Amino acid sequence: MGLYDRDYYRDDRPGIRLGVVGNWSAVATLIAINVAVFVTDMFTGDHWVANHLALQSNLFQHPWQVWQLLTYGFVHDPNGISHILFNMIALYVFGAEVENVYGKREFYKLYLSLIILSGLFNVALQAAMHQGGSVIGASGGIMGVAVIFACHFPRRLLYIWGILPVPAFVLVIGFVALDLLGTQSHESDVAHWAHLGGAAFGFLYYKTGWNLFRLWPRGWSVPKFRIPGTGPKLRVHRESDEVEEPADDYLTTGRIQQRVDQLLEKISRTGESSLTAEERQFLADASRRYQQQRRR
Repeated sequence: MGLYDRDYYRDDRPGIRLGVVGNWSAVATLIAINVAVFVTDMFTGDHWVANHLALQSNLFQHPWQVWQLLTYGFVHDPNGISHILFNMIALYVFGAEVENVYGKREFYKLYLSLIILSGLFNVALQAAMHQGGSVIGASGGIMGVAVIFACHFPRRLLYIWGILPVPAFVLVIGFVALDLLGTQSHESDVAHWAHLGGAAFGFLYYKTGWNLFRLWPRGWSVPKFRIPGTGPKLRVHRESDEVEEPADDYLTTGRIQQRVDQLLEKISRTGESSLTAEERQFLADASRRYQQQRRR
């Protein structure tokens, strides 16, 4: 098995994958959550959900409400369907391919980081400009995902209204330009600064791979929860059965797979000669460990 064998790539394919809930793609799960919150808000009086989960401009004066930096990204305008419809279509179009590049777990980290950082960027600018108001919607995070998509697939054709073909990088640059123009309008009710913050952090992620979860203290772990019915099947044990050793944690944690995918993506963009000595050694070690795992 060669160093750059395609077995390193995930079996995921672009698109929303449904089935058992635990096996849904990250994009499908996020869309389902957004729709569930939207439908719930329709049955609450005075749009209680949207009002209480929105990101308020006075967050710095009420830091105990920091949870708003996450919840606002799952709430949409309850007065019509166009807001959530456009955002969810965009999340599907851009997110499915980006998840295919980085994998399900990393996409969750990336998306949640973009939601939080774009919201924080918007609140900071509102405070600096002494502006009030609240923000709802996933647009900031989705804008970041769109930028990452355009960086990976700049010449991929996307069809506006299903008719007009436009390269991804042109479309995303157009989005950014419209938001820059929108910041000059005092009558717009669109959170243009959140969009621009998401775009900036999306580009930062593409270049560096950094997300908020990198701040998580090493050694800390989050308990894993299983949805009933999605766990491994029971197995009858026989004494004659060969004792199975646990899989190599280095291979199963996902960290090595993530790093390998990033390096293979770097090779596809800039060639094998762009790898550093440390990166070449890492791929060599990964190849050797992967072959050992396959022979077991």
